[in-house]
Amino acid sequence: MNIEELLNQYYPDVEPIAVIGYACRFPEAEDSNAYWANLVAGRECNRRFSRQELLDVGVPLAILDDPAYVPRGTVLKDADAFDADLFGYSRQEAELIDPQQRLFLQIAWHALEHAGYAPRAVPHKTGVFSAARISTYPGREAINLAEVAHVRSLQSLMGNDKDYVATRVAYKLDVHGPAVTVQTACSSSLVATHMACESLRAGECNMAIAGGVAVSFPQVSGYLYQQGMIFSPDGHCRPFDAQAQGTYSGNGVAAVVLRRLSDALRDGDPVAAVVLGSAINNDGGHKVGYTAPSVSGQCEAIAGALSLAGVRSQRIGMIEAHGTATPLGDSIELQALHRVFHTLGQGPACALGSVKGNMGHLDTAAGIAGFLKAVLAVEHGVIPPCVNFSQANPELHLNDGPFYVPASARPWDTAARTAGVSSFGIGGTNCHMVVASLPRELQCHPGPGEEKNGPVEDVLLLSANSKGALQRLAGAYVQALRKLPAADVAYTALHGRLLDLPCRLAVPVCDETADALEAFAQGEDDILIQSGHGATGKRVWLFTGQGAQWPGMALTWCVHSPAFADCLERCLAVFAATDRDFSEGLRKALMEPEPTLLHRMEYAQPAIVAFELAMAAHWRALGLAPDMVLGHSVGEFAAAVAAGYYSHEYIMPLVRLRGALMDRCSGGAMLSVFSGEAEALPIALRLGLDLAAYNGERHLVFSGERECVAKMAVALEETGIRSNPLTVTGAAHSRMLDPILDEFQQATATLLARDSSITFISGLTGEAVDAEQLNAPDFWQRHMRSPVRFIQCLRKAVESGAGLFLEMGPDMPLTGIGQRELPGAAHWIACAKRNQSASRQIQQALMRLYAAGADLPWPSLLSGSGRKCMPRFIRSICNATGAKRPLRRWTSRCAWQ
Repeated sequence: MNIEELLNQYYPDVEPIAVIGYACRFPEAEDSNAYWANLVAGRECNRRFSRQELLDVGVPLAILDDPAYVPRGTVLKDADAFDADLFGYSRQEAELIDPQQRLFLQIAWHALEHAGYAPRAVPHKTGVFSAARISTYPGREAINLAEVAHVRSLQSLMGNDKDYVATRVAYKLDVHGPAVTVQTACSSSLVATHMACESLRAGECNMAIAGGVAVSFPQVSGYLYQQGMIFSPDGHCRPFDAQAQGTYSGNGVAAVVLRRLSDALRDGDPVAAVVLGSAINNDGGHKVGYTAPSVSGQCEAIAGALSLAGVRSQRIGMIEAHGTATPLGDSIELQALHRVFHTLGQGPACALGSVKGNMGHLDTAAGIAGFLKAVLAVEHGVIPPCVNFSQANPELHLNDGPFYVPASARPWDTAARTAGVSSFGIGGTNCHMVVASLPRELQCHPGPGEEKNGPVEDVLLLSANSKGALQRLAGAYVQALRKLPAADVAYTALHGRLLDLPCRLAVPVCDETADALEAFAQGEDDILIQSGHGATGKRVWLFTGQGAQWPGMALTWCVHSPAFADCLERCLAVFAATDRDFSEGLRKALMEPEPTLLHRMEYAQPAIVAFELAMAAHWRALGLAPDMVLGHSVGEFAAAVAAGYYSHEYIMPLVRLRGALMDRCSGGAMLSVFSGEAEALPIALRLGLDLAAYNGERHLVFSGERECVAKMAVALEETGIRSNPLTVTGAAHSRMLDPILDEFQQATATLLARDSSITFISGLTGEAVDAEQLNAPDFWQRHMRSPVRFIQCLRKAVESGAGLFLEMGPDMPLTGIGQRELPGAAHWIACAKRNQSASRQIQQALMRLYAAGADLPWPSLLSGSGRKCMPRFIRSICNATGAKRPLRRWTSRCAWQ
């Protein structure tokens, strides 16, 4: 069956909503892994505060010594920590924002990552539905209504009023669906989740973030117990227990990411659970007081959700109840459940739970805490225990129905697992949601295959907002790679993480990837890893000169790059009409491993230029463009065309003529000398040699008759100066070319350069040249004879803001010069290497470009072979993206002082 048929089979009358991602921070739980571990262990996550802690936050002695004072509560670790830079805030502006809003913004980011979508680059119309507790942030600016029009006062208002929680997320994460802050007291975040599902079903959005946050300050603060109120006299919450006497205030934040199930399956999203149906209502006036709960209101909400979900009560294996542990509240909630559910013996048992036993009443975040607990339970197939339960409250009449309260974790291994979640707000807004596991047949159903345009090998790309955060992220991926298929981990990172943060890392996926990442996480270098920080600066394309060519150098590039192949054909077509034999010979030199033709400069020079123009076309097709170009000797012809000064059709015949003319000047050679000009030049002049190139501070090239070049090598060796002969067949940039200069000048005299916005730095002068200078009748003649001032060109480019040099030639000599002469000035990247296949070189160049800060469509360029990972395997990664730093440390004073 296809996906549509399976959906019709399992959900004939329901539009199911998939939970594809989630993130949370709760007391003693930094992420959903820790939250689930606490739930399964039945751990109570509150603590007793010491007398000194309470004195430090300003609790008066009279309060501390009051017998009714309960010094217990929960603490959300580092609730004030925030990576302001990551979200585009100045420190001053961030300090005016309630940490609740900052926390929810961060959790929304992590939830999107967990779902496999990069924040600020979500392709779907995405809504935000959220809730927040009233601000108690001591660091906020006092709001004077008379000064509300002032910038600082307005910023403080927007940073602390609950109205702005959802819209802040929409703005900072660049999502464009509905952005709605929901306020229905204790049921707010579950109502927000319900509204997100309804918005998806209505087509208002294609993805939604839903959740809530509740953090009060100071967190280290107890409370005064008053009989008859909701708070417990001892700081413990005992849902459904005979000793239940109330709850206490908790702190936490959570969010889920939702999509229509059909869309999620189509796109290969990981599905943790499915929302089958939900309903909300209000008690109205049918209760004893405004704050009192109503049996009929709760009953109608639960029954409505089950009806919309198309589920009978016998399918429900767990109810995550509102469960405040007040004698009245629990009793009314069970009365409503008994009315809706089957009686004892008419169906299977149903577990009761309430996360409030673990960490108290989270107020506006209570509903999302319970919803996430239910999602995790159906996903993992385990029913968590209900904390602090010993003996059932007899007023609940549990023996009359299917309900029981688990005191320890229980396996839930049925094929179809379904849970209900309730949240009831003071004021009477009730919400109930039905959550189920995804049927196994749909879990195994593969999503559509994606077209793979990039290299075959998988590459892992990571980015973070600081080096420390990148190291933490690398460490998290080490754990993921040891649990999951590496291709899936790489694919999820590529398609579901933000890749444009300033600190970046790229590493090929292989057997050594995890070890390389572990070394990086510990601050060590590894040969596999490419890393960098910041923007690229101006981009420079380098065009290699003669000597870089090798037989068959274009073959694999034509196979892997249509743009390269098309441009190469354009260059070859220039000769096809006038000299088919030469055209075919040039093709043979470029595509076959036969070396003879490339020994002739008539073929070598147009082959180099054609290859480099094709390489430039390849990178342009991928979205890259240069700010500056420069070349070495004959490479400057390719540079001038790539910059737009000339067309391919004008330059290719001239390059052929240049090579053919130089072939006439036989008997020459060239010598690379590693010394300063003062030491080597006198020897060269004595032997009648010319200085052909300035490649570095102590790297010169001399040119002339072969015998004289050999003598110079001997003379240099005697003085301890290292030299290497070049593998060329002539003496470029020497007096041996004088007989052909006039003929070449006549051929180039009519060459007309166009204006271009791309800077062209010429080796003739070591400075930028424009169309007017190029149009001088003797420019290319002087260029042929004069020494190449290459190191001067590099320095000029760096002085002009260059930060990235990309070599377009068939080998990497210019990259080597740059790395040697100016190693820390820029990123040096070669596109090709002698006798290496294009696929590996494309991958290496892309990795280096990514690490250098280039902005390219990375998911399509390095698409990889894997699929998105299931959420349960990548939770630990989600919290490593940013570098959370404490902002201003305020003095937390209790409200009663």
